Amino acid sequence: MSNRICCVVNCHNTYKNTKGKGVVFYTFPNKKHELHIKKLWIQAIKRVNENGDVWEPIRSSLICSSHFVENKCSKDPKSPSFIPTIFPEIYKKKSSNNHQQTARYKRHCNRQENNDTIDTIVTNNIVTIEPYISNDNIKSVHNVSTQTAFVVH
Repeated sequence: MSNRICCVVNCHNTYKNTKGKGVVFYTFPNKKHELHIKKLWIQAIKRVNENGDVWEPIRSSLICSSHFVENKCSKDPKSPSFIPTIFPEIYKKKSSNNHQQTARYKRHCNRQENNDTIDTIVTNNIVTIEPYISNDNIKSVHNVSTQTAFVVH
């Protein structure tokens, strides 16, 4: 286990020097249904080979939890921790505030929960709409469509 090394350029985290510090090492997604996630991780890491080609991880390539928001990887595609976004200064990329990303994600989850609750309420309380036409308001046959009202039971 001591040969675990993070693959991110200029990240010096290894299993040995992070032992007991809560750093976790993740393998790249390799299942067929996860290949798009693997591609996102590779794009985020922005690592290239010596010849300039895009770096491809091998089966033993690892990335440490230091590169994920809240120091852990998430399986939820909408989570800010779904792909690695925290990198050393060499990347020269302006990263957004991790607290803002986490707060935004929590708001999204709350909205989703509220929408699911509303959908359940609407589904359980079916509304029937019946047309109601008053003879007093009808002036001509041509205006029937504009003189229609609905009564909700």
